[in-house]
Amino acid sequence: MRYHLFFLASFAIFTVGFISDPEACYTDCIDDEATDVIRPEIIPTQPNPALAWSVVDTGTDGDPFAAFGRRPIDEPRIVPFGGFYQDPDRSTPHYGIDYTYPEAFLNFVPQPIYPIGPGIVTTVHTCPSCFAFNTGQWGLLNTGQLEALNNYGFGAMVIIEHPVNEFVSFYSMYAHLREIDVSMGQQVDSDTQLALLGGSGVVQAPHVHMEIRIGLPDQFWGSDLNNIVVMRRWLELRHETPVFLLFPEHHNPFMAVLNLWVEQEYPLQVPRDVESPNP
Repeated sequence: MRYHLFFLASFAIFTVGFISDPEACYTDCIDDEATDVIRPEIIPTQPNPALAWSVVDTGTDGDPFAAFGRRPIDEPRIVPFGGFYQDPDRSTPHYGIDYTYPEAFLNFVPQPIYPIGPGIVTTVHTCPSCFAFNTGQWGLLNTGQLEALNNYGFGAMVIIEHPVNEFVSFYSMYAHLREIDVSMGQQVDSDTQLALLGGSGVVQAPHVHMEIRIGLPDQFWGSDLNNIVVMRRWLELRHETPVFLLFPEHHNPFMAVLNLWVEQEYPLQVPRDVESPNP
């Protein structure tokens, strides 16, 4: 039994450590006009419920993000240290954290995926092509090419908007999923099952990729990441390590990061506590 567990852990470390990071190829892939077609973006007619709500309302006086901190999977997990690590295939940063539980997927045990905290589901893509062109239930592609049909390598994925105020939201992405259980516009919390752990898109083994981005509110409501314009918009957002939200002691520093971002983006629009006596 001990050797079996050692093998599982070693296998997971090897596979997760050598996952092909889609972002490393974006610059080369999405700028190739010969293979990518810029399509008009479809704007949903249903209003985005995130615009009328704030995740700060779920916090406390001392911790605005008290409702955050859950990992995407609850079982024993293998993750890269620190949240950021170099992709050994391309020597480029990996923006996010990968979680996997090898004993589950090796024994075909369904592994639920949960959000890091409360928010509004703003984007859902089941990536049907990921499962149409492979031979297994996980959605692993038979090709390593990052084509628009599989969300440029992210596969089946969910983006949750976590609105803070009228100036800023942060977004969490959960990629390489299967059997997505939520729908666009649904309000979720850390106990909501988003999907099952999968291997859709470009991966070497089943896992869930989670990353955090900061930007303007309402940027991905009903968006399709197969659209090159939307993908570029995602990549232009500021990325932050999920560690800010995973540990309570980092919640207030994360709010400081958000406030600084707002001050830099809207230096003339952010309300001040004390108005100048000489306007």
